[in-house]
Order: sequence, then structure tokens, then C-alpha cells
Amino acid sequence: MSNKEKRALEFYHHLIKNQKGNAWKHSPCEIGKVDRFARRLNEESIKDFRRNGLIFNPKQPSLLHILKYLSVLITSFKFKFSEVDDVLVGNPYYYNLLGNKVTDDSIKAYFLKKYIEREIPNVDSVLEIGGGFGALRERLNVGFYAIVDLPEILPLTFYYSEKVGKDTTCIAPWELPGLDKNFDLFINVMSFQHMTKKNLDYYFSEIKRLKPKHLFILNRNHKRDPTDVKMDDYPIPKEYQLIKSDKYPFSNHLIRIYRYQNQG
Repeated sequence: MSNKEKRALEFYHHLIKNQKGNAWKHSPCEIGKVDRFARRLNEESIKDFRRNGLIFNPKQPSLLHILKYLSVLITSFKFKFSEVDDVLVGNPYYYNLLGNKVTDDSIKAYFLKKYIEREIPNVDSVLEIGGGFGALRERLNVGFYAIVDLPEILPLTFYYSEKVGKDTTCIAPWELPGLDKNFDLFINVMSFQHMTKKNLDYYFSEIKRLKPKHLFILNRNHKRDPTDVKMDDYPIPKEYQLIKSDKYPFSNHLIRIYRYQNQG
């Protein structure tokens, strides 16, 4: 076991030992992941976490699927094909296209990077809730990046960030109230859509406290599960003004960008 795998496992056991859940709880759709992750996590499985179902259930996308996604990039942005190359940490399924290793994750993360840089310039500090293993973090070049996620996800964030050489502050949900920093941007991508109203109230109370300059929220605006909350019903603090609403081109989701209005 390399030092990186060892540190990731130690980080996971630290999180579980210190886990708290007063204001925050696992959402119903997440509860099944807890025991499965604990059973499967080891020094070998973490190396292949993007393929072996350690936390996700990945499938090899079809080549047609990948080409359709690439067509979205071609019509949206000017880019070099090498910029969509995936570093393959976690051993994902990929296609070798023009000498580049292209994945579903790498295309979507690159799209978000380009979209955010176009719509919200001069970002140097980011807080992302539900950042997953860190695909977007890898591509956004900022001075400070913090990811809040489940204790069953954060070890993968920790491991991935170390492997790709991106300094990332990994924060468990119950640790968020201890964070005291000014942020240029808050991000949530397809994470709020799985949460209960209680969890949303918890996270938005922290957003209200931290006052990031912009909010970038990409989620469903319809319910899939009984405990889901539509985007229209998110408790956005009144200090924030909606400045852009857009369709996400890869699936039935919406992008909304909010800007903090100085009330002083």
C-alpha cells in the first residue's frame, strides 16, 4: 500500500470516529452507501474506485454517448482536445480519441470549468458542497478550494486530490460551521437534488453565514424521490439575486447563478 492509499484510509477512519449528526443526517438515498463503502474500502479497491462500484455504479458509456457529449463542447466553447484528457486516477472506463483518454467525467467537468470561467470571472476561492471525488476541482485553477461531502466520499476526494497534485481542503458536513473564510464562489452540482429539506436548511444557513460572492447551482427542478426538494423551493438567502438561468445540455437539469447583494 502506497502512502497515498494509506493516508486516505486513515482519513476515512478519522471521519468515522469523529462523526456527528446534530443538524445534518444522511439523506434516505445515501443510507445504503454507508455499510457498502465500509465493507469494500481497502488499499486495492480505492485504486479502482471509478470502476469497481465502491461508491458509484459506473458503466462503460457507448462511444456514441461520448461523441454526443463532445459535440456539446464543440458548439459551446473553443478548446483543445487535449484539455478533455482524463488523468485516469481511479481507473475509469475511457476511450482513446486522437491520443487523448476521454471519459464522461472529463467532458462534464471541462464543460463546467469553461462555463464557470465565462460567467463568473476572477474566481480564486471556491466552496463546493457535494464535490464528489474532485473532477471539477482538478480543472478549476484557483488558490483555495474546499469540498464538503459525505464521509463515504471524502476519502476518495482526499485520495484523488493527492494523486493529481491539487491541494484540496476536505470538510465533513458536521465540520462546516467551523469554517471561517471568504469565498468568491459556492458550487453545488447534482447534490442538493438528493437532500431532504432539513439538510438543505442546514447547508443554506451556512451559505448565509459565509456569504460567498456567487452561487453556482446545477440540479433538478423536479422531484424523483418523495423527500426531494425542487430547485424552485431551495431556501436561497434573500441577499442573493438570480442573475442567470440556463439549461444543462447533458441532462434534464438547470443551471442557476446567484450574486450576493451587499445589504450594508
